[in-house]
Amino acid sequence: MLRGPEYSVRNIRRRRIQNVIYFYVIYRNFFNYMETGVKIIVKGMVQGIGYRFFVLRAARNLNLNGYVKNLWNGNVEVVAEGDRGAVEELIQILKVGPRMASVRNLTVQWVEPQGKFTSFRIEF
Repeated sequence: MLRGPEYSVRNIRRRRIQNVIYFYVIYRNFFNYMETGVKIIVKGMVQGIGYRFFVLRAARNLNLNGYVKNLWNGNVEVVAEGDRGAVEELIQILKVGPRMASVRNLTVQWVEPQGKFTSFRIEF
């Protein structure tokens, strides 16, 4: 029989819980740092109020690559590539938008990252 404080029931349970938490953190970080791509169409009052510059600043702060551009029908198209966690955070930021924006709907399409972008920019 094993003796000592390190083999007490309390310490064994504590160690098991620590291992579960450790593996959960590794698992979560693995999927958050996977490279992914997304194409987003933002609908609403999003042109003429600095929405593209808002997206540019947010995407660069999140270290994403891609572009943002106005579409002819009044919507804004955002293509972003990078860490999955950062892309999901960008989606949450786009739902709110700048102060003067009125975002009605976001259409999110997950795509494979192509790796052809070196930074985030505004396209015309």
